[in-house]
Amino acid sequence: MSLFREMDQYRRISDAKAAAEKSGTAAKRAAEELELLQRKLAKLTLICRAMWSLLQQQHTLSEQDLWQRMQELEQRDRDRTSQGTREAPKCPKCGRAISLEHSRCMYCGTEGMPADVFDVL
Repeated sequence: MSLFREMDQYRRISDAKAAAEKSGTAAKRAAEELELLQRKLAKLTLICRAMWSLLQQQHTLSEQDLWQRMQELEQRDRDRTSQGTREAPKCPKCGRAISLEHSRCMYCGTEGMPADVFDVL
């Protein structure tokens, strides 16, 4: 009896080690993905700052103008979300709606352009 008990205990220990190793690998992968996202966010922030400074210089816009536009866009997004509707882009070839989850028309195969450039983010 004790031999079977020992074998079962050994199997459980082995299973626990494998699960721990798998969890460690998943945690490492998640940390790497987080680091990548943080670098992308830093780049996007820099790009936005550069674009904003160019717009300010060339069009005499103020910080107040930017804040106002941000509030308008936030309200538009809230309205879309609360209505549960978001307009799907149309296929440039056949005119049918292209799913927001796909980049090509399922009817004719044409690559579609997103309705908004920020839909691809």
